[in-house]
Amino acid sequence: MLVGSAGVNPKSFLGGPRAFALTSDPTFSFTPADDGTYVVFLTVTDSQEAYARQVHQQFLQAGVRSELDLRNEKLGYKVREAEVQKVPYMIVIGDKEVSTATVAPRGRKGEKIPPLTVAEFIARLAAERVPGGAP
Repeated sequence: MLVGSAGVNPKSFLGGPRAFALTSDPTFSFTPADDGTYVVFLTVTDSQEAYARQVHQQFLQAGVRSELDLRNEKLGYKVREAEVQKVPYMIVIGDKEVSTATVAPRGRKGEKIPPLTVAEFIARLAAERVPGGAP
């Protein structure tokens, strides 16, 4: 009998038809539950805090579940933390975004989206919620 590190037969854990059922389930998804955060705002430095708060407020008014991360941490750390929490979109706000009044969205899987205005990105999110909407 094969025994894994936990003292359990690994084949009996997710072997055979159960593993296939889990991976072939069309409702299985890595996106957060309906009550989860959909967008997290990440600032590069403290100087972008006011703009980040303003944009975050616009997203809340549009009904987008979002959070604001103003901690004094490295940007890479904040990005990794959002990826682990499986937040679908991260919006990095730096000096360039403040000066051009745009947002720089980034998908959870590393997908980089070109800078958009706040209204354009909110419209994109709204289209994603509609079945058959934009990618």
